[in-house]
Amino acid sequence: MKKLLLIVTCLLLYPLFADDIFYAEIYAVDNPEKIIYTHTNTVIQKGDSTIIDHFYHTPDGKEHAQDRAILVNNKPIYNLLSFHEIGEYSTFIKNGDKAILKFETVDDKKEASKEIPHPLVLTPTQQIAFKENLDNFLKGETVNFYLFAPEIVRFIKMRIFPIEHSEYQQENCMVLQVKATNALINLFLGDIFYVVDKDNGRIMEAHGFSTLRLKVDGEWRSPDMDIYYTYE
Repeated sequence: MKKLLLIVTCLLLYPLFADDIFYAEIYAVDNPEKIIYTHTNTVIQKGDSTIIDHFYHTPDGKEHAQDRAILVNNKPIYNLLSFHEIGEYSTFIKNGDKAILKFETVDDKKEASKEIPHPLVLTPTQQIAFKENLDNFLKGETVNFYLFAPEIVRFIKMRIFPIEHSEYQQENCMVLQVKATNALINLFLGDIFYVVDKDNGRIMEAHGFSTLRLKVDGEWRSPDMDIYYTYE
């Protein structure tokens, strides 16, 4: 059974003014010498609406995925994660107090209506989430959140907490671990870690499960990945 492709990467809803523009290099864990994707973002503010786009490209410039979030008054109303080459799309659309969740591939299509939980996670909002919760993490506290799990078209509860004595530890940073509260889901996701700057909450590294895909022996898979960030 494959890893469910649950995560649209993690973390919490937060105020948009704290967003940062970054450039990241992504490597498969089993091939740390070769860049497989680059990761960039853009933010556009229009009145009380904000559009955040995350782009993933191959080293030769071909688009692998685009992840768009739209927020109104800092609250999510729309999210689209698209893999055009694979023909896979997942969407979150706010509809009153509920959300219409959709997941579509060339072979399958699912749709569900769910109550919107709080705090809700969308991948393009994760960087600001660390900033919003930085003080809590520095105190050693655990933060709970929900995120959209595309393949099962529902929300799942996650928790994130600081750990010590990690292999990813580095100067002036803390390491955060992410786990699902559901034991079965957590088993499939495996270990997920973020390295975060203690001064500004910026994500410096991410390690573990990713929704990104890599073609191996003619088949699209979701290997664990290492991501390294730099900021403007």
